[in-house]
Amino acid sequence: MSVPKSWRTLEIMQQCRFGFTEEYVSDICKNWSVIKDYAYIKHDRDLNEDGTTVESHIHLMLRFNCAVPTSAILKKLEGVCEVQHLQRMKSWNAAMAYLCHDNKPEKYQYDHCNVVSNFDWEKDAEKGVSGYKRLDLIISQIDTGICKRYNITDYVTVQEYTRWKTKIDNAFSYRDVKLLNEVNRIMDVVYIWGDSGTGKTTYAKKCAEDRKLSMFISSGGSDFLDGYNGQECIILDDFRGSTAPLNVILKLLDNNTCSSVPSRYRNKSISECKLIIITTILPMEKMFSDVFELNSEPLDQFKRRCGVVMHFTMDEIETSLYSIKTGEYEKISIMPNVVLDSIRQNFTVEDKKEYLKRVLGGSSDMFKGIAEAIERGDIPF
Repeated sequence: MSVPKSWRTLEIMQQCRFGFTEEYVSDICKNWSVIKDYAYIKHDRDLNEDGTTVESHIHLMLRFNCAVPTSAILKKLEGVCEVQHLQRMKSWNAAMAYLCHDNKPEKYQYDHCNVVSNFDWEKDAEKGVSGYKRLDLIISQIDTGICKRYNITDYVTVQEYTRWKTKIDNAFSYRDVKLLNEVNRIMDVVYIWGDSGTGKTTYAKKCAEDRKLSMFISSGGSDFLDGYNGQECIILDDFRGSTAPLNVILKLLDNNTCSSVPSRYRNKSISECKLIIITTILPMEKMFSDVFELNSEPLDQFKRRCGVVMHFTMDEIETSLYSIKTGEYEKISIMPNVVLDSIRQNFTVEDKKEYLKRVLGGSSDMFKGIAEAIERGDIPF
């Protein structure tokens, strides 16, 4: 690691047996005029991983009045410390908290009275501990599923993410592994097919909203889960079998077993998913025969994963349920296509005029001409 040419803040850590004693450090702090603030402590109760005691050493934290060259620091510490004993500080407050291990609960906790300083170091240490507690809270929220990749901006600021990115990403990876190890899950799969413009996607979104599930709409390309960040509902919109190999689709749609699906940058865990909705123009049998014809998997493997099949036309919605007993779908209802009726009712004349105004520009001659035609009744809505 490169050594800075000069320092504004500096941590020095050295074993006492090399002359870096409390008396030596005290003399340095009191007689070096460039020092603005100092705080130091002797650590003599730290433990190695094997349980043996770490050699006694001193942590000295310094804040200078001005930038001090590395050469001047090494000259001052000549014979006792070398360049490898000079350490950067990522955070002054965190460094103050580290003096007694306030922000490292897994380490030995030193008494605050052991710290020697020329300022109120405990005030800065408290800020360092609050930062640690904040990170601990974020990690706990990730572990419990409150904070997820898709809603991270609701719980983590950009400054916090930049500072703790590695730890936060590791926490998400840990939760993925944790969920993959769970034996069972409950996930529903709905297959919606019909001609374009019959309201399939609108209905799929409404299903997610009614169940209060976060929603991800697939890109439809070869990397169809690109951008998926743990949302509870996945809508495979305008799905075509060429999107992915059958074995990947069957793995994705497995209602009971947690799994991950290949994606460009990293495999996507879908363990958080509670609902998958497929929308397509193809009936299931044609989808399977036309696109998956080279696969040896039987159609039943696909059918038993899709508990509900809905057929949309301009006039009606036909709903069928999969029967485990017969291995076939049983028609349970045919009802008017209220989705299209709702769209028509919600999209008022004023909505249409505002849409044209936005697209064409409110001051354009084209919009003015259309608006006049609307007012005259020449253009029916």
